[in-house]
Amino acid sequence: MRVPHPDAPPWTVLARELARGGGTPAEILGAVRDRQPAGLPESLLVVGLVTGYGVPIRIAMDTIRWQGLGVAGGLTDDELNGLLAPYF
Repeated sequence: MRVPHPDAPPWTVLARELARGGGTPAEILGAVRDRQPAGLPESLLVVGLVTGYGVPIRIAMDTIRWQGLGVAGGLTDDELNGLLAPYF
């Protein structure tokens, strides 16, 4: 896991703490989403993945289709895990 950019959103710190305990990216991001007062907005997700985890922007943009965000996307937990596992 790379060192996050100092301007990475605060949720990335929580995600790193949760990742130490194990779990898939979908489980970790779901826990982060549930602990944020406003959920995990798509734009904040993308920024955090790019600046906090070094996820390429193209892959980060694909994550906004994740069903766990409550949007009408078709990206399942398993598909999200496949995209993000190399970075978590």
